[in-house]
Amino acid sequence: MAALALAAACQGATAGEGPRCDAFVGERGAPPEARVIFRAPENGWVVAEAAGPAPLLQASQGGFVMLTSAEGKNLAGCDVKVVTSFLDPFDGGVLISATRTIQLTTGPDGWGGPPERTYDDNFNHLGICPGAGQPRDLQGVEYRVAVTLTDPAGRTAHAELPVVPGCSQPDRAAVCRCQCAPDYQLGSKCPAADGG
Repeated sequence: MAALALAAACQGATAGEGPRCDAFVGERGAPPEARVIFRAPENGWVVAEAAGPAPLLQASQGGFVMLTSAEGKNLAGCDVKVVTSFLDPFDGGVLISATRTIQLTTGPDGWGGPPERTYDDNFNHLGICPGAGQPRDLQGVEYRVAVTLTDPAGRTAHAELPVVPGCSQPDRAAVCRCQCAPDYQLGSKCPAADGG
C-alpha cells in the first residue's frame, strides 16, 4: 500500500526528469485555493500580502522583472499551469502576463508550491521596467497582481491582490527607479549604481 501511495505521489515526474510532485495537495472536494508568491532578492521567496511589496529584480538581459508564481491547495500537484498577470489598478486591464507549468509539493502549512522555490524556472518572469508608454511610475505605487492555477483535471484556483512594486536591490535601485519612471525613454542613460 505504501508503494502505491509513493507511486501516486510521483506521477507526472519520471525518476531523473525534474522535481517531484504530490498527486493531490489539500482536501479532495474542497474549493481550490491559490495565493501569490514572489521571488525575493536574497535567493528566497515571499508570500504576497495585500498592499505589500512586490520585489523588482534586475534581469540578466536588462531591465527589471517581477518573478511571480503561486501556491495552491485542494487540487492536483503535478503539471499545474500557472498564469500570472500584472494589472492596471484602475480598470483591471492586463499589462503583462506569462504562463508556465509547475509542480507542487505540500509544505508544512498545507499549501503546495514549487519544490524549489528559489529556482527562477519556477516563476513567471514579468518584465515590468522599462515600460514604454506607461503614464505612471512602475514602482513605488500600487498595481494589482493575479494568479490562476489550473490542474490537469480542470480544477482552477484564482487569487488577486493589490501590491506595490519596489526596487529591492540596494546597489541597483537608482537604475531601477530611472527605468521605471513614466518619462523614461528606451535607450536613455541611467545612473550606473547607487553610491557609486
